Amino acid sequence: MLSFLQLWPQTSESYHPFVHSSFDSHATAEPALDRLPTRLLTLILLEVTAVPSRSLSRALPPISTFSPALTLSHVSHTWRARLLATPAFWTHFTIANITPRTPDLLKLWLARSRGENISFQAVVSPVMRPQDLEPGGEDADVGGERYNMVLKLLLNSQHRWENVLLIVSGSEDF
Repeated sequence: MLSFLQLWPQTSESYHPFVHSSFDSHATAEPALDRLPTRLLTLILLEVTAVPSRSLSRALPPISTFSPALTLSHVSHTWRARLLATPAFWTHFTIANITPRTPDLLKLWLARSRGENISFQAVVSPVMRPQDLEPGGEDADVGGERYNMVLKLLLNSQHRWENVLLIVSGSEDF
């Protein structure tokens, strides 16, 4: 069976520019997706990162080192620039559990959202579970500090809240 490139005429007169730019690695160092118009790239990235339109009807991306926006910002310089220049990628998020990195990641999300209104879902609990503790012997007080830091960050940005689902769970004493 012959491949597409074997069937394609190899003379310079018939060498199609699309095939040249797509298949010849020496044509350009810029990936094809980086050559998309800025608006189209932004729309594609918004869809991939699952940023909902002004509601909590869609699942919101988690604040984590594996979030779609953070991951995609490491694909190329163009994608990173587009993600960092568009606050909408950082205005909708979920905090499912509070890990040692959550306060710093929340600060990052709030800064990158550039004062825009935010919509979020947060499930927070002042009661630490064994899986919330770091292997280094961290105690519940340090976990409680993280919990308080996250709540403080969220409360300090309450003037920006648009849609919020805050679930606070804990012991009966809480």
